[in-house]
Amino acid sequence: MVRNSSTRLRLGAISAMAVVLAALAGPPASAAGPAPQQTEAVNKDLVGFTNGTLLHELGHALVYFYELPITGKEEDAVDQLSLLLLVGDEKHADYALSTINAWAALANADEQGQRPIEAYADQHSLEAQRYYNWVCWLYGSDPEGYADAVATADNPNGSLPEDRAQQCPTEFDSINNSWSTLLAPYLKDQ
Repeated sequence: MVRNSSTRLRLGAISAMAVVLAALAGPPASAAGPAPQQTEAVNKDLVGFTNGTLLHELGHALVYFYELPITGKEEDAVDQLSLLLLVGDEKHADYALSTINAWAALANADEQGQRPIEAYADQHSLEAQRYYNWVCWLYGSDPEGYADAVATADNPNGSLPEDRAQQCPTEFDSINNSWSTLLAPYLKDQ
């Protein structure tokens, strides 16, 4: 498998730009209240999205160094790994929520401009797709804990359509099983 080092650098630069864009997009919905609380909420979201991005890039490194077979888009696969690594405990699950907030902000910014046709040929999914994928996978990891994410008649503020939500636990289990299988030969026994 041949990898172009300039492509790696470009991916890192794009990730860094995404972090900056998320920070400039304004305070997240969780940043209500006085300015110091807003600053703290923005800082937490920035740390969370940065962790999500770093784990995404770690996924690329694992695929490259271990020559892991990936079917489909590598970008989607490493997004999946990033989420899997974040959902293990409450603090890191909050980082997953911050990453979701960032994809929402980037998707909203994307809607404001006109996307050149070449953008649809990019190896990354569109920001809105990444947002919905992350929401689905997080919901799928704990449907009871993240039930508020699903849009229903009783919960119109949820963002995940009910028909997609029905598939999310199975989707999460498949992602978890796939990455566990791929990484099993390289993980130490505990």
